[in-house]
Amino acid sequence: SIARVIAPNYKTGSGTNPSLVIWDELWAMELDRERKFWDELTTVPTRKNPLTLVVSYAGFDELSLLYELYKKGLARTDKEMFFIWSHRNLASWVTKKYLAKQR
Repeated sequence: SIARVIAPNYKTGSGTNPSLVIWDELWAMELDRERKFWDELTTVPTRKNPLTLVVSYAGFDELSLLYELYKKGLARTDKEMFFIWSHRNLASWVTKKYLAKQR
């Protein structure tokens, strides 16, 4: 297996044929060219079961790609999409005291 980190440019993502793509902080993708990058790396017709993993906090924009995925996940219409969303604190080390110090 090879892990490769690439800059968010659809031209560098085109033709890469990945079996797994991991997106971190997808909320920050705001530009059209970043959306093209998403499209290039998540629509791989040559892979039987390409996987995409998105790890992110919510962000702020209801017009974003992440919000689209959130709504799609809540609707549960895509049988190939595994979706987990939580308003609970799933990270035991993140306490109210810790969060207060981060402010």
